[in-house]
Amino acid sequence: MSASPGKSLLLRVNTTGSTFVTAGGLRSKQVKRAAAKVDVTSADSAGRWQELLPGAAPQSLTFSASDFVWLNDTAYQAFRTAFEGGTLVTCQIVYPGAGYYQGAFVITQLDESAPYDKEISSSLTLESAGQPAWTTGAPV
Repeated sequence: MSASPGKSLLLRVNTTGSTFVTAGGLRSKQVKRAAAKVDVTSADSAGRWQELLPGAAPQSLTFSASDFVWLNDTAYQAFRTAFEGGTLVTCQIVYPGAGYYQGAFVITQLDESAPYDKEISSSLTLESAGQPAWTTGAPV
């Protein structure tokens, strides 16, 4: 992936059918891909060095955004309804010019901040619920 400004990374949420809307003006965001480890170290391990089993560990994708404002009520309602109902939400994490992840996510955090002299802003954390699919190119 070539260099691009952080503001280009987008979060889109499925609202109905195949309709996705951009979630908000995301000022600070992070995508974290992680894999746990499966330790198979034993008394017979050479030099007491840790041994790991490749390809056996669960993987996850976490998306977090903070200090953002909602661009529309439709996106906000989709996230709020899924969070309060404990249901999955289908999202796209879009890297313009490269591609996007699409999959089901659990909302593990949904916060609002309302300082007296600024706009209401939100923070959001999503955890993958299964393998998100990577697609090269722009979403439709």
